[in-house]
Amino acid sequence: FNCPSDDNLAASSMNAVLNMDLELVIVVTRTGQLAKLLSKYRPNVPILTFSNDDLILRQLAITRAIIARKIDDLADKDRP
Repeated sequence: FNCPSDDNLAASSMNAVLNMDLELVIVVTRTGQLAKLLSKYRPNVPILTFSNDDLILRQLAITRAIIARKIDDLADKDRP
């Protein structure tokens, strides 16, 4: 479920990408929602997206401009 503030965040992020002439956007996600929202704005740069969830990665792999990559769960690294 997307709320208007999520969409505003994605729009502002893509605006910043265009204004700063960036070549890549990096997203670390558990759900893939932000990456999908960013993709909605049809960026002219790739969105390199990291997740530890294989299902999310498969869904993102077919989304425009997204390069999906597996990453270990960062939360587990902080636990003793």
